[in-house]
This record gives sequence, C-alpha cells and structure tokens, in this order.
Amino acid sequence: PTPTPTPTPTPSPPTAPSNLVGAALSASQISLTWSDNSYDETGFQIERSTNGITFTAIAIVAPETINYVDGGLTSNTFYHYRIRAFNAVGSSTSSNSVKLKTKKF
Repeated sequence: PTPTPTPTPTPSPPTAPSNLVGAALSASQISLTWSDNSYDETGFQIERSTNGITFTAIAIVAPETINYVDGGLTSNTFYHYRIRAFNAVGSSTSSNSVKLKTKKF
C-alpha cells in the first residue's frame, strides 16, 4: 500500500503578545514589558500613538524579546503603546494597549 503522507501544518501568523504593561522611567523614557505567546515569531513590532487611535511603528525587536525602552520622548506627555508579533506569513493582532505618561522635568 501507498504510505499516507503526514499533513503539513499550514503556516500562520504568530499568536499576539499580551499583558503589555509599562512605566515612565524619566521625563523622556518609558519602559514596556509584555508576554511572548508565540513560538514562531520573527520579531515584535512596537507601535506608539499620542492619541490612542493612529499608531506608528517605532521599533522592531528580536524574537523572544519581552521588553523595550522608548526614549527621546516629551516630558509630562501621554503616549499609547501596543505590540504585534510577526513572521514570514504576517502579523498577529495587536496586544492590549497601554496609556503611559512621561515624568515631569
């Protein structure tokens, strides 16, 4: 008899990161930490917004990374962040978003 081929899993985008939290380190830096829920990501895209609606990619970090420090920010200002995992197939949905405020000078 002809052997039955083993099905190959269909490639798919990675699972979204979760548990995004952050803290203001200074008047110009915010630290972010998240949970990596995927095993097949190529990296993570960090996105930032000043209004919570329009997000812009600000950094790409390596796979298995679970933290990032955003610098060069304006003091006493609110910033919104979210993160996506990505691989050759595509991007995950976004993590939860967080709203953080830099410290005053």
